[in-house]
Amino acid sequence: MKSYEYRAATVQTLAEVGNVDVNLEICAHYVKQAALQDVRVIVFPECMNAGYLYEDRGQTAGIHQ
Repeated sequence: MKSYEYRAATVQTLAEVGNVDVNLEICAHYVKQAALQDVRVIVFPECMNAGYLYEDRGQTAGIHQ
């Protein structure tokens, strides 16, 4: 079996609830920083694109990407 070496990274950051554009900008920032360090795999928090601390179902309206 052939093995490969690569660099991986994890990101721990807060998402802005409901603001997909801002959250994707945050992700892009970390992707660019990781690329400068030869990272090939990046793991972000789940639901990073839309945020994940909703107080009620109404806050999720319109966020389904």
